[in-house]
Amino acid sequence: MSRERRITRESLLDGDAEEGLRGLVLLDLPDHDSIQPAHRQVVDRVLPLVDLLVWVVDPQKYADDALHSGYLRESVGMEASMVVVVNQVDTIPEGRRESLLADVERLLVEDGLHDVPVLGVSARTGEGVGDLRDVLEQAVARRSVAAGRAAAELDRASRVLLDSTPPGAPWDADAALHEEVGALVQAVGLEGSARRCRA
Repeated sequence: MSRERRITRESLLDGDAEEGLRGLVLLDLPDHDSIQPAHRQVVDRVLPLVDLLVWVVDPQKYADDALHSGYLRESVGMEASMVVVVNQVDTIPEGRRESLLADVERLLVEDGLHDVPVLGVSARTGEGVGDLRDVLEQAVARRSVAAGRAAAELDRASRVLLDSTPPGAPWDADAALHEEVGALVQAVGLEGSARRCRA
């Protein structure tokens, strides 16, 4: 993922105003209808790794078959970590906005995706941006809870291992850590990244 597609939301000037989004990393993935094969490869590689998938569509292209057949129908089972944002709702007459969002929901159900939030947003006027921010804050909070649980599980596992170690057994934590981290780096294919970090 190229650095220019990574968006840092928080600034030091924000103080605590952005605390609800602290730790959020936004990845701006290529459009679903890109004709570049490399773009599709990037999207396919990243999708399984994200905590929340925000599909941003506009009123003209929300029913595009490339989006539904190429991605949404393949995302059944991921509803809890998805939200669909219909941008540019300010271009739709107010009396037709609810029916537009209802049509998006109908298409999602036809794709097999139930209970996926659909938000109407206007980046130009700010309409719906607060609702989207709430969804993002909830995703950040869920991830924090999950990270806390994972840390607690690791602590419990380490206590079990330490309790199983005979008293007086030779133990060189630094050497053991170096050996295990090296094996882990090799197992997940991060040798190149590790070399760059050491350089």
